[in-house]
Amino acid sequence: MPPSAANETHEQWVQRIHPDDRASVERHFRDAVAGRDKHYKSEYRIIRPSDGEVRWIRAVAEIERDEDGRALKLVGAHIDITDRKEAEQAARASEERLRAVADALPLLISYVDEDRVFRFANKPYEDWFGRPLSEIVGLELIDVMDPAMYGARRPFVDRGAGG
Repeated sequence: MPPSAANETHEQWVQRIHPDDRASVERHFRDAVAGRDKHYKSEYRIIRPSDGEVRWIRAVAEIERDEDGRALKLVGAHIDITDRKEAEQAARASEERLRAVADALPLLISYVDEDRVFRFANKPYEDWFGRPLSEIVGLELIDVMDPAMYGARRPFVDRGAGG
């Protein structure tokens, strides 16, 4: 931003906000100022005036208030988070491709984290356990394998004490 941007008005800044984000950002800002909180955070797109490029911004500020709680001023910063947002979007696209491939395979495919909690399961899990993925993902492994959850089906062979 040019040095002259340091003296621009709030209305001038609002004009930089991407048109698709402007109403919700403005509403969130006005609600924050009208409220009692002393912290303001928001993420949104702007159109950079120097070249017209769309960039993602994280706005963070402290709201100074008088003894009655009325906002006096905001002191904060705008941080360019475009790289992070693009990486998040690429990760989501990659996850969608993985989901499509995993769901198309006739195999049970899942990811269980170090706490033994299902973080990912493919579509065949729904058929095998007769429950939507939304009820499986987030459960601990022992809860998914509990016979009460899947009825008479036994996904693993009970090998007894001898293993």
